[in-house]
This record gives sequence, C-alpha cells and structure tokens, in this order.
Amino acid sequence: MITKILVFLIFLVTIFNSNLFSQKRGVERWSVKTLSDNRPIDTNYIETTIHDLNLIPPPDKIYYNTTRLKLEEQTFAITCKVIEIRTEKDGDLHLIVADTSAPFETMIFEIIKPSQASTQYYKQLKKVRDKIVYLRSKKKLIGKTFTFVGVAFYDLPHNQKGKSLSNLELHPVLKILP
Repeated sequence: MITKILVFLIFLVTIFNSNLFSQKRGVERWSVKTLSDNRPIDTNYIETTIHDLNLIPPPDKIYYNTTRLKLEEQTFAITCKVIEIRTEKDGDLHLIVADTSAPFETMIFEIIKPSQASTQYYKQLKKVRDKIVYLRSKKKLIGKTFTFVGVAFYDLPHNQKGKSLSNLELHPVLKILP
C-alpha cells in the first residue's frame, strides 16, 4: 500500500514539474511578441478598427512555439479608447482598449519593456512606454482616446480579459500618433 502511495506521489511531482505545468504565462511565442525573431515588419501601417480586425478569422492552429505568421508582419493604426491598464508578470503594460464606434468590442495592446525587444526598436519602444507611464501617473489614460500603431500578434487563448474575438493583439505598440 505504501509503495502505491509513493509511486502516486512521485507521479504527481513529475507532472507538476513538467513543462506542461511550469511554463510561465507571457513567455509563449516570446521572440515574435518582442520582435527579437529578426523577421521583417512592414512599418507602413494600415489604418483600421478593432471591429474590422475582429472580422479576421483566427489561425487554424497556433502553438507555444509557432513562428511569426504572415499577418504578424503587418502594423496597424487603431483609434480606440483605453478602458483599463495593468502590469503583467513579464513587465508588459497590458492595455484593454475598446472600439470607438462599437465599445463592446475590445482588444489587448501591449507596451513592452524596451530592453526585452530587438535593439532595432529600443528607442521607439522606450518613447511609447515613457509616454504611457507618464499618462498613467497623471491619470490621463483611462477613458481617453488615442491612436496606437503596433504589430499584429496572435496570442494563445488563456481567458485574457479584454481579448479580441480571434486573440489578435497589437504586441508591441510601436507608436502613439498625435
């Protein structure tokens, strides 16, 4: 009987120490979401809305290590209202934004730590992060409308608050337009 209990306990320890349970949230597809995969990004952004991006169907399958997809090479400019901000465990500033014409349609925009990205984008990302931190400190962010330019990114579904219908995000945000 004790042998069976010991085998069961070893089994449980093995399962909980496996990669299946020990992967940290936020690190999936890390090189894609931080632009450190060195794949080209089309910085000639497309002006669109959260509503229109919600009409794009999600990819059939996306995994923890899926490389950059074709849509994820594109940047978009979206005018939207910021409804919430939170700091994630990986240091990202997680914005939940709403479509200005359809406020029930939301999306997630991530303001990453500049040091986590490719050095090519460091200055751009630092400028965005500094502006968001400043606006947050002055309480001039929540409820305000901005136009953000960022790279398309499909996140893995994990019950994110404010996610788009397809788990498409702007990750990272590269610019805030005047």
